Amino acid sequence: MGVFLLALSIAVQLVAALLAIRQGRRSKAGLGWWLLAAAMLIMAVNRTIDLVIYRQSPFHPSLEVSANIAMLAVSALLLVGIAHIGPLLDQLREAAERRTEEERRLRGVVEAMPVMIHAHGVMGEIVYWNKECERVTGYSAQEMLRSSGVKDMLCRGKGWLPDNGKFVDFPWTEYREVEQEFRAKDGTLRNVLLMNVSKEAPMPGWAWWVTGIDITDRRKTERRLAEREENYRKLFDSALDAIVIMDTQDSTVVDANPAALALFGYTREEMLGLSALTLTASPKRAQESFDELMAKGILPLTRARQRRKDGSTFHSEISAASFESFGRKLVCVFFRDVSGEVATKLRLENAVRQARRSNRVKSEFLANMSHEIRTPIAGVIGTAKMALASERRGNQAEQLRRIENAARSLLSIVNDILDMSKIEAKGLEFRAKDFSPEGVVCACVEEFTALAQAKGLDLAAYVEPDVPACLRGDPDRLLQVLRNLVGNSLKFTERGHITISVRQPEKVEAGLLYFSVKDTGIGIPKNRQKDLFKPFSQLDTTYAKRHQGTGLGLSISRRLVERMGGDIWVESERGQGSEFCFTARFEAAGGEFCPWQPEPPEVVEVPPLRILLAEDEQLNREFVTFFLSGEGHTVTTATNGCEALDLLERQDFDVVLMDVQMPELDGLEATRRIRSLEKPDKAHVPIIALTAYAMKEDRERVMAAGMDDYLSKPLDMDELRRSLARILAERKKLET
Repeated sequence: MGVFLLALSIAVQLVAALLAIRQGRRSKAGLGWWLLAAAMLIMAVNRTIDLVIYRQSPFHPSLEVSANIAMLAVSALLLVGIAHIGPLLDQLREAAERRTEEERRLRGVVEAMPVMIHAHGVMGEIVYWNKECERVTGYSAQEMLRSSGVKDMLCRGKGWLPDNGKFVDFPWTEYREVEQEFRAKDGTLRNVLLMNVSKEAPMPGWAWWVTGIDITDRRKTERRLAEREENYRKLFDSALDAIVIMDTQDSTVVDANPAALALFGYTREEMLGLSALTLTASPKRAQESFDELMAKGILPLTRARQRRKDGSTFHSEISAASFESFGRKLVCVFFRDVSGEVATKLRLENAVRQARRSNRVKSEFLANMSHEIRTPIAGVIGTAKMALASERRGNQAEQLRRIENAARSLLSIVNDILDMSKIEAKGLEFRAKDFSPEGVVCACVEEFTALAQAKGLDLAAYVEPDVPACLRGDPDRLLQVLRNLVGNSLKFTERGHITISVRQPEKVEAGLLYFSVKDTGIGIPKNRQKDLFKPFSQLDTTYAKRHQGTGLGLSISRRLVERMGGDIWVESERGQGSEFCFTARFEAAGGEFCPWQPEPPEVVEVPPLRILLAEDEQLNREFVTFFLSGEGHTVTTATNGCEALDLLERQDFDVVLMDVQMPELDGLEATRRIRSLEKPDKAHVPIIALTAYAMKEDRERVMAAGMDDYLSKPLDMDELRRSLARILAERKKLET
């Protein structure tokens, strides 16, 4: 029994030693466990020695049962204690490590937070000062820890804490979001929003602690925004245009500047909350504009009628744009009162309409005057030609020539008036063609040579060698200007000479020519020269004047020269003669030689024709019948359009000469009926208009009625022959 107990205690001691060794390896306090393991091993060795001695001497006192039982109990208790205390100590150690790690992580989070956190001890000293506090204040943790802080930097002086910073007798109340302004270490003023002060400190050693955020930049931004808003408000209030801001949700006014209040007649209190439709006189159009604004985000400049508080309306220019503000979608509308402008525009439009009406009346008057004057002139000229074509004695023939010349002078006056009217209406045509400047000048000299010789004057022309041989422009209009200037010089020159010259300016410009008509006439006073080129202006306006004329020649010349890209002026002195100068611009032509004559006479042969003449004036019927019959044509006459239609139904004609203005049925309507009754199996009957109307629109009107050509009265037989020849040539082409 004694040996068994001894052996069992040795085993228990060895197991306890092993458990102590294992715990020593796992625990940070390993030395204590190692010492305990050594003690257990010593006891096991001692008991082993006792066991050896017992076997040699069974009467050894250590083998007493009571002693072995006690030793076994002690060993067992040690074994149980080691087995239970070890895990318990491990748990305590792990809990301490976790807490230490959590504290480390918490400090890391606190240090990394953009929030100022500083804590104080019981006596008010600073025990914690995070990095955000260092950044904002400029003071490091080393400078602040264990100190009471810098005066007026933390919470003091604002009703938070007493000056000494101690929490004794401090009225503990939760203070939140109180702004503190203090001066940092570098002397700058900083703003901090202290959000919380509490005595419930989360860390040991903290009696109370404060959190806050740096709002210095926010305050600067707010101040800038406040300044900007103030500036915008000043601009808004001082704007000359009316500005109204509306809410798109309910279409009500949320703001309006003083100009808008004055424009619409509301007070500010009345304007705010007012429906936008109240301000418009056209709700439907306003809704369309609003839909366009919502679709595009902007409304281009437009015009509409608006309504004031008193019910009166006005015209305004409107532009608008949508924008968002604090989650609300708003519309900014600009109004500008343009009632005065609209009224002015209406007055101008009325004036333009009246001017056009007056111009139309004038044109109609000129056309009627042309017809009424040309008709008797045509009769006079025709009668004179018929008389001259008959056998007359010398005195009678001379008198008839004078009648014809007087009639042609009257016709020239009418043509001048019509030309002036066409120029003012911009209806005078320019037809570009290749021409020789020298040829135009020579044509003008040939035209006036006989008249100059009759007055005993020398008429000469000189074209400098550097003038291009060929240019492109309207030679007829150029010749018309030269005719007016040379004719004017012949009127006012009694002796001496008239010289026409052409050269290029000293500063050579492509296509620009310089023309001069110089005479040795009476000259022009300086004070009268500025009026020469005005319409109806004449040098001699006395009752005893020697020279006749309308005073339109120089005015027409000025307009023609301007249309040719040039200028005209005069250089003259009384009694020293005059020199009329003008420039004209032409284009370069393809060839170098341009043979040109003004309206070259054509000798045409027209075979005998069956001609229907519809003319209500007896003198014109007799004149045309006389010459056409003399050339072998068969002429049948009608006095109005109805007679012409009856004759065309009963017999065939090769050509119809149709007067435009006739009683019962005029020539235009008669022509339309003839064209509507034409049959495909019958040949087209050519119709030539004969009219005393000479405006451009008159030709367009007769051609639109279906006529084939247009001749103005008084009728020139050469022109009639050429027209007949052209019509016959065209009909021959169609037949082949």
